[in-house]
Amino acid sequence: MKVPTQIKNRLIHYKKQILFLAAAKVLSVVAICQMLKVSRNTFYKYKMQQAQGLLGYFNCAPINHGRAKSQEVVEKVLQARKLFPDYGKRRLANYLRYKGTNICANTVQKILHTYSKALPAKKKTKPHWKYFEAIAPNTIWSMDICYLYTTKKAGFDLYLITIMDDHSRFIVASGLFSQQTVVEVVSVLKQAVIKYGVPQVLVCDNGVQFTCSEFRRVCHQINLPIDFAPKHYPRYKGKLERFFRTTRDESEKGSSPELALICHNHWICHYNCFRTHSSLLDSAGHQRTPEFRFFGKKSNSFPLSKSLDLLSIFSVSNSAPSSISRTLKANRSISYKKQSLFFPSLHKGDLIIVKELPNSTDFFFQDSLLLSLPKSNQKSSLARKVKKDGSVLISRHRFYLNLPKNSLVLVSKIADSFNFFFNGSEVFPLPSQLSVQQPI
Repeated sequence: MKVPTQIKNRLIHYKKQILFLAAAKVLSVVAICQMLKVSRNTFYKYKMQQAQGLLGYFNCAPINHGRAKSQEVVEKVLQARKLFPDYGKRRLANYLRYKGTNICANTVQKILHTYSKALPAKKKTKPHWKYFEAIAPNTIWSMDICYLYTTKKAGFDLYLITIMDDHSRFIVASGLFSQQTVVEVVSVLKQAVIKYGVPQVLVCDNGVQFTCSEFRRVCHQINLPIDFAPKHYPRYKGKLERFFRTTRDESEKGSSPELALICHNHWICHYNCFRTHSSLLDSAGHQRTPEFRFFGKKSNSFPLSKSLDLLSIFSVSNSAPSSISRTLKANRSISYKKQSLFFPSLHKGDLIIVKELPNSTDFFFQDSLLLSLPKSNQKSSLARKVKKDGSVLISRHRFYLNLPKNSLVLVSKIADSFNFFFNGSEVFPLPSQLSVQQPI
């Protein structure tokens, strides 16, 4: 585009005035640019044009910044897409750069999006799979916990603990509780096994309520195997997760905990007996309720033995209110007074009771003493694991102990000597087995 002469002369005059102010040193370049609202890059561009005798140069070409691509580049992108229909934008961009066309991945994506109608559709192969389903009622039970009422929405917290039969989607047992500890979980399990017997396997996730020793003990005593779902894979209990979603969407909600419990009982009855399910079909192809499927086949459960003391088996308690407690982590350790204590014989979620005595600190689990740490050694004690060769490294000193690998040893320093404690009792290093690690 040709610039009119008048506008061109005014542009040249404007540039000369800016350069004159800088040459006369009336103001600094920064002050001139701020006053005239011109960037310093523009000022130095004018200065270069003056040196080259191109002060009247004015480029009217549109600034595209690489957005507009020639038809040749577009055709190369479309051709590469037809050759490799499964490639993504990055692989297509790498292929084009290898062929000599410099292009970025986002530009490839924009071109493909613009010309998507001209491209052949990708062939999608439908996966040949079907959801898993137990062969008979009471073969597999799924158990889980979810929030049903929250303080933010309802004004109070209530947790929904439910057990579902995998074959029929029948809700075997369910309840609303203000807490989600192992006590509430065991109470729901007790309600289910007393009424319908013990299933072949129980599926649950890796929550501390299910991985703790108390829940394992209850299931072991009633001969109920536990199948822990893989971590970060909720589809392992997909039917129960779908039930939680349906409950949030369709069940009536109560304005108080008492009304919430009444509404929940009505909802479970409606879900089991009156609500048809799209996956529960009879021989004629009609949709049926979970109750029809649950009682329509022979159960695979076995009854509880009459010799079992159900009162003692299902008796589970939390920690005493006046005691200090710690919950066992996934690596089977607890933190107490800046120390990490390991208990390999226990499981994640177990509750360790800490009792401060005048001369020692005792750690209990279910009224059994696990570790007794003398108070005189607590401030200077350290935790060390025994290595493969049976040694413990402390302050560049290596001590060899007659203990198995990965055993936790508490080390306390008194004066210039070290004392070693394992499971509350003192152990001594082997004679003439002391070595010193040389500094680097």
